[in-house]
Amino acid sequence: MKSNFLLWNEDMDRVYGKVSDFENQGDFINTVKQYCKDVEEGDCIVENIEIDTCVSTCNGIEAETLIKIKDTDIEIATYYMADVCIDD
Repeated sequence: MKSNFLLWNEDMDRVYGKVSDFENQGDFINTVKQYCKDVEEGDCIVENIEIDTCVSTCNGIEAETLIKIKDTDIEIATYYMADVCIDD
C-alpha cells in the first residue's frame, strides 16, 4: 500500500507528491481531489501536471557551501507537481 503523502505550497494552489508514494499519475490526481473534498470541502481541478527530479532538505544548506550529500539530510526523488484550482 502506498502512502499518498502530499506537500502543498503556502497558497494551496500547487501540490507535490513523490512518484514512489503513488500507484500512478491517476492515483496522484485522485488523492489530490479527495483531499480537496475532505479538507477544503469542495471539488478541485488538477492541471499542468509535471514529473521531475527534485532535491529536498529540512535542515537546508548554507549558500556557497560545498558539502558531501551523505553528510546532509538531502533527499533526491522524483515528484509529481500540479496546479490546483479549488472550486467554490
